[in-house]
Amino acid sequence: MALLPGDPAGAAAGFEPLVELFRASDGTGIVSALQDLLSPRDSELLRDPRIAAGFIETEREGLRPGTSGAGWDNVSWVGEWDIDLGAVTCPVLLWYGSEDRMAPPAHGLWLSQNLARARLVLRDGEGHLGIFEHLGEMLDALTQPDTP
Repeated sequence: MALLPGDPAGAAAGFEPLVELFRASDGTGIVSALQDLLSPRDSELLRDPRIAAGFIETEREGLRPGTSGAGWDNVSWVGEWDIDLGAVTCPVLLWYGSEDRMAPPAHGLWLSQNLARARLVLRDGEGHLGIFEHLGEMLDALTQPDTP
């Protein structure tokens, strides 16, 4: 993030060390590397071996084709987007934890105010990894005909 906003390509490429952590170990190094970004609830969830394994596999799979997607996703929060959010007409369901340090709830609030058909669900006391506990609830909400 130190390369932003002046060098977005450099900032987007900054995720390569995460890929190296996965290549060099069983993936547990990634949890240590992200420790400062984990909320207390995230840290608690990662003490469950099943959730930790799921998190590691999810991250590994997400970074398998490279770091470009993750890098540019983070860069997108600094600077102008090349799309008109007003042109997005489909329903959007946004889920955020009030203590998320990786995707702060302010991002979700901003999106909910700039997407015409967005609904923000803000879970108090949750961090970034709430999907591991609430996936069923999220999928149920997505399959409701009036979502959002």
